[in-house]
Amino acid sequence: MSGRPRRRIAILGLEQLQEFQQGGRIPRYALEERRQGFGARPFKLFQTTIGKDDLKYLYKRDGLAANAVDVPAYDVFSKWFKVRAYNGNVVDSKLDDAIWEINQRLNVKGVFLEAYRYCRLYGLGIVVLGLVDSVGDISQPPEEARGVEYLAAYSSAEISRILFDEDPESRTYGEIQAYEINVKGKAGTQTKTIHAGRVVHVMERTLEKSPWGLNILEPAYDLFQILKNIDWAAGEAYYQNASPTFVLSYEGTPSEEQLDQAEEYLKEISVKSRYIKPKNWELTTVTGSGQALDPTRYWEPIVERIAGAVKVPKQLLLGTAAGALASGQVNLAQYYKDIASIQSDFIEPLLMGFYRRLQEWGILPKGDFDLVWNPLWELDERERAQLELVKVQTARTLVGDGTAPALATVEEARKSILGLEPQLGLGADERRGVPNKRACEDEVQEDSKV
Repeated sequence: MSGRPRRRIAILGLEQLQEFQQGGRIPRYALEERRQGFGARPFKLFQTTIGKDDLKYLYKRDGLAANAVDVPAYDVFSKWFKVRAYNGNVVDSKLDDAIWEINQRLNVKGVFLEAYRYCRLYGLGIVVLGLVDSVGDISQPPEEARGVEYLAAYSSAEISRILFDEDPESRTYGEIQAYEINVKGKAGTQTKTIHAGRVVHVMERTLEKSPWGLNILEPAYDLFQILKNIDWAAGEAYYQNASPTFVLSYEGTPSEEQLDQAEEYLKEISVKSRYIKPKNWELTTVTGSGQALDPTRYWEPIVERIAGAVKVPKQLLLGTAAGALASGQVNLAQYYKDIASIQSDFIEPLLMGFYRRLQEWGILPKGDFDLVWNPLWELDERERAQLELVKVQTARTLVGDGTAPALATVEEARKSILGLEPQLGLGADERRGVPNKRACEDEVQEDSKV
């Protein structure tokens, strides 16, 4: 279905035309099939080897594949985090400000997001640190680093080789020593060797301790191929059903020369064409007589299986904004749990290692700190009200109404369930140290008893 669409041409005798009018079928010996066929596309078997070019092509040509790579990556980094730096029990604002400045100046969020997208697409992404140090040679270990000029993300498609330490006497024996990266510039593509001490290795999934990782698309790659074939077949069926067929009928038996001449005239025929036909020939136009099947019944199960393979809800794969979905959906809630796990178990250690390395070099101040990720989504007013109501009902159930043993004290329920401060709810007079009316009445009652 690429290029200029071709019109179908059939040349039928009178008996053949009558057969077509009665049964709605063009005989197999119609001219176009006799000469050139209908251009049916051959379907390939599933690939045994999937290269990086295949993954790139799939990402660029299939929206579901692109969403499988990008949507979780953007969700992981979208809300970002707050830094909680401290020295003992004292907040360390100096370290907090220094990390914030590094994040802003070097676009840490954007570069690590890009590397994580490469990780999902190809299996591996890296972040290269453009250090200012005493060595000045990026192929050597950094020494006396004084600052970071830039951060740059590269994919494994740009890495030609990963070099390992092969010295059995070395304490880093068997570890990654350097990366050979193909860098495109004005002078063409150059291969540069970058020492591993200047690189953050971003790889989430692996088999057999491979440094190249596993991409997110490969488990669903065959399903993507099936889906593309369904899309192609549906489009071709709609086209074949809607496009007209030009039927040239004649009386008697034409010669081969007449058929060849008719084919020459009619092979590029369209609704704007003009054709002077022989007197005993008739040219008519008919549309497809069949009805195209609804592809949804085949398309939906494949999309659902793809969603399961890439671990992204179908709604998000199809491009529906997360805010437009009900937050109570089980699959969406599970998805955001998975995103939170990626943040805490994968991305956070990478970032912590990056900042710790800057501390070791003296680029960041010394001190302890934590990364506190912001909530992935905010509840609206109605959802917050419903949540608070559930908390209150839970607190009342734990405290009890006196008919059964209480499971918690009032203070425990207020603090653990409702999250209230100890003095909240005692009344304004008591918070100011002024006896309230109830307290005064209790005192009067006690005095009267005396």
